[in-house]
Amino acid sequence: MNAADIVVVASVCKVAAFHKADGRQIWETVLVSGFFRFGETFVTLALDESGVYAHTKNELFRLDLLTGKVLWQQKVASLGRGVASMAVLGTANGTTTSAFAHLEAQRRAQNSGD
Repeated sequence: MNAADIVVVASVCKVAAFHKADGRQIWETVLVSGFFRFGETFVTLALDESGVYAHTKNELFRLDLLTGKVLWQQKVASLGRGVASMAVLGTANGTTTSAFAHLEAQRRAQNSGD
């Protein structure tokens, strides 16, 4: 199994991964538990080929994409408890993602024609 075979979903302070082909659940990880006020359970996600990055209740998490194991978590109180925007560029081995590489190639082609 590899990253291309997985879809990741988050809700109510949990993150779960499923097989794209058949919908079978691979793992589920509870990020934060306890009592929540309305709206505090939203999870923002970003992915790269090696990990899942999740933000909820002013904490940032990195999970292993294949197992769901929490690799690290960090309080980010200064960002608050609301919905966060996240972006991840590149992969664990330092190469860029294929989508970014495609955009970069287009930019270079445009600039070489100027």
